[in-house]
Amino acid sequence: MCALLRFKRFFKTHFDLLRRNYCDTSSKSDPDLKHVLTRIFVLLCRYDIISALKGVNHSAIPPRAFEAMSRNFGISHECFASPLNRVSHSYNSIFPDVD
Repeated sequence: MCALLRFKRFFKTHFDLLRRNYCDTSSKSDPDLKHVLTRIFVLLCRYDIISALKGVNHSAIPPRAFEAMSRNFGISHECFASPLNRVSHSYNSIFPDVD
C-alpha cells in the first residue's frame, strides 16, 4: 500500500507545485482538471514504491546551483529529475507517462 494512504500527509507547497505543473502541461488533454488528483496520487505512489524498494534518495542540486549553471553555461535541461525535485521546466524522468 502506498505510504500516502498510510500517513495521509503531503506538504501543500509540493501539492501546489505539482498541480501548477500539471496545469501547465496538461491543459489540452485535461482542460477541466478532472484527472489532476488521480495523476498526482499515482505519481507519488510510484516514487514512494521506488524509494521503498531501492532505498533511493531523490537528491538534487540546489536551485541556486542550477540557476548559476544555466546563467554561466547555458544549461537548460536536467537529465535526471522528477516533478518533486526539478528546477528546469525541461527534464528527463523515470516515469514520463505521469511526470
